[in-house]
This record gives sequence, C-alpha cells and structure tokens, in this order.
Amino acid sequence: MGWGRWLLLGDLGQQLDLQEQRAELERARIDSYRRDRHARINAKVLAEIRAECDELKLYLAALIRHLVNKSLATTDEVIELVEAIDREDGTPDGRTTAGLPKRAKSAARAVPPEPEPLEPDLPRKSMQFRPRPKKK
Repeated sequence: MGWGRWLLLGDLGQQLDLQEQRAELERARIDSYRRDRHARINAKVLAEIRAECDELKLYLAALIRHLVNKSLATTDEVIELVEAIDREDGTPDGRTTAGLPKRAKSAARAVPPEPEPLEPDLPRKSMQFRPRPKKK
C-alpha cells in the first residue's frame, strides 16, 4: 500500500496514502457517531417504555385497590384470576400472550336498563314558574 507508492511516486505517493488514511478515519468517525446515535435513541425509547410501564402499574394497582375497597372483588379473587389468565397460554411464567378478550362482531353492545325514577312524576303545573302576587 504505502511503500510501493512512496518508492515509485515519492512525496505524491505519501500524500495519497495520507488522504486514504484521513478518509478511512472519517468513515470510522461517522460510523461511530451513527452507532452512538442509535444507542442514544434506543436508550430514550427504553426510558419512555419503562416510564409508561410504571404508569400502567400505578393505574392497575389503583384499579385493583378500588375494586377491593368497593367490595366488588377480593384480593384472592384478583390473584386467582391473574393466575388463571397466566395459565391460559400453557406456560405459567408471569405473562400472557392471550391479550384482551375480543368482542363478538354479532353481539350488540349491551344497553343498560333505564333507572327507576326515585320520585313519582309530578304534574307539569307544579313545575311551571308562577310569579308571586304583588303585596298591596
């Protein structure tokens, strides 16, 4: 590479070798920058995912506590449900591949019944505004 050029071309060969070295160093610097940039982006995305996961854990804990406090479920029932869902994919490993349940396309959205009135309907006349009679 360098010796043949230097013997045949002298100073010009040496300058060509130096240019090649500079170009190779520049390529290495650019590649290093790209790798570092990808690493920074990956670290940023990972930090965002971790923050989102922490927030989801917080909301899940709040939801479970709310269900237990309202006596809609017990802690044992929640744990049993989690374990059952974990076993659904055949491997009890603390995670699931089942995802959320899918609603059937033919099933119509359930409409809750109208609540019963707390008081009987009052006649319309009593609901109308009547001005007070003027004092004399």
